[in-house]
Amino acid sequence: MRFRPALAVGALLATAAGIVGITSPTLAAPAGCTTRSDGLVIACDQQVTAAGPRGPIGLVGDSVLLGSNDGMSTPGLPTLLKGDGWGPIRMTTSLGMRSRNSTKPNASAYDVLGRWKAAGFNPTVIVVNLGANHISDCTPSSVATCKARIDEVLDRIATLYPTATVWWSKALHETYGKGTGYSLGMRGWNAALDQAAAQRPRLVLWDWPRAVATANPPIRMDDYNVHPVSGNEYVKRSRLVLADLALRMPPHYSGPRATLPTPGPALLEYTPARPPERVFTTLTADAPALVAGATLDLDLSASPGIPADAAAAAFTVTVSNASAAGTLRIARCGTTATAPSLRYEAGHRVSAQVISPLTSDRHVCITASSAIDIGIWTQGTFAPDSATGQRLTALPKPLRTLTPIVTVPVGDAADLQLTLPLGGDGIALNATIIDPSAGGNVVLHQCDAAPTGVMHVAFTAGNTASAAVFVPTEASMSTQVCARVRMPAGSRFRLALDTTGVLRTNDTGARFRPLTAARRLLDTSPTTRVGGWYGRHVVGQRIDVPVAPAGAVAVTGNVVTTASIAAGAVSAASCASARPSTAVASARAGGIGFGGVTTSVDTQGRLCLWNSTNSHTAFDVSGWWQTTA
Repeated sequence: MRFRPALAVGALLATAAGIVGITSPTLAAPAGCTTRSDGLVIACDQQVTAAGPRGPIGLVGDSVLLGSNDGMSTPGLPTLLKGDGWGPIRMTTSLGMRSRNSTKPNASAYDVLGRWKAAGFNPTVIVVNLGANHISDCTPSSVATCKARIDEVLDRIATLYPTATVWWSKALHETYGKGTGYSLGMRGWNAALDQAAAQRPRLVLWDWPRAVATANPPIRMDDYNVHPVSGNEYVKRSRLVLADLALRMPPHYSGPRATLPTPGPALLEYTPARPPERVFTTLTADAPALVAGATLDLDLSASPGIPADAAAAAFTVTVSNASAAGTLRIARCGTTATAPSLRYEAGHRVSAQVISPLTSDRHVCITASSAIDIGIWTQGTFAPDSATGQRLTALPKPLRTLTPIVTVPVGDAADLQLTLPLGGDGIALNATIIDPSAGGNVVLHQCDAAPTGVMHVAFTAGNTASAAVFVPTEASMSTQVCARVRMPAGSRFRLALDTTGVLRTNDTGARFRPLTAARRLLDTSPTTRVGGWYGRHVVGQRIDVPVAPAGAVAVTGNVVTTASIAAGAVSAASCASARPSTAVASARAGGIGFGGVTTSVDTQGRLCLWNSTNSHTAFDVSGWWQTTA
């Protein structure tokens, strides 16, 4: 397959840049493409009708995209997209394509979009590759002209496909040839795209000039840095487009939902441990670490904080000195949890709330996938109705209490007293230590009781970390929770307490129904996908997950993030709520984020998750809260 300059396509550029078309040695057009009388391919309209888990995608563009069609390059972009899970696919390209062309509808993106709609094609993602034919329209000092052309296309998409995400490639062109600097027209067009993206949250820009400059292997371009010079070079470009779409486009729901697991038979009330009791540790000098793959049968029958009628318990679990990244599972002996109770990484100390059913003789079994040190404290227990049992009133939306930046005074701890929005006999909350300058831990306690040795949130320097906690409170101080943050003197941090519910004795609130073992209901990772969502969980994207039966008022579970491209956090709340400002799982670039939560669900039992970064996201359910059986 060879490339040759186009002969009569109108003014693609106002400079001497040649317009590149593609033709085969036999002058035969690829399927879905048309040629001029001299054999030059001038347009293609290629389709893939099969549905894919990533959802339908449409592509419209000029000659810079034309060479990515199947048959123009091998594999073409439609074939690559199909292999990556997209579908149906429609790709319409033309030499001389402009945003709108009143005399040549086949070279008018505005008209192409209308033809798609009339044909019943409804993409959720629209790829736009326009700009080369508008470079003569504007300069950095006359951006408004190009902005108007861009808005024509975006307004058309907003009218025809109001929920679609638009992915738009920036233009590339050098005035006098490669190495002489970007042209004024290119800079003006791309500045107009930047303005449009600042105004439209559904518009995502791809920096094609930067991609060319950093491509490995390099992409060989024509003399004016407009088009790749061959089919092989177009394949390189297509693979970059594919990778960026996979990374930045919102996940698509293609089904099926995960089936809700069967819970235990009883509705249980919560009784806090006063004070929290350490029931197991390997952190003492004479205690061996937990061995990778071995199961520890932990007998809690002699523990004062585990009464004889306890059917389940809430623990604080801290993991440190991990030999490798891995997972910890805590479950009633004789059952197998399909979801981890905690995920950890080598070199990081982490904590989590773990709620697990107990055997009738009060045993739980613990398994780690790699060798770790571990400490386990009892937060409280769950049992059938009792005079001292507490029930949960879940807040419709989590409420945040945030400290200013705190510096640890002389000594090794900062003591804080925080007033929370609602009172009760206990509070369900998430505690988050934000940007700590050193490692340490957070202990939460009722203000009229001394802090204990429990580590509710353990963290390492520079890593935001969070954990769920049930904190008991006394009536005299029912709106206040105290926190002791243990760090070296002079260390700095912020602390957030996100209240998700209130626990009250002798109340008509919800009782807890634990699962026999934790179950994964969502995982967006392509290799372990669960729950019907396909694709990465991107910034601002809401994912809804049925996590409890209709009529439940709250859920308890864990949020997990992996392969995050930047630091950030996932928020969780009822799908009847707007996005909260709170956080459940805090992610760091390239690492694992993990956090527990007890929070409200909507009337259909759905929980919604929002992301402030870009990651794969999972949710594991431990049980739910109901007001009636």
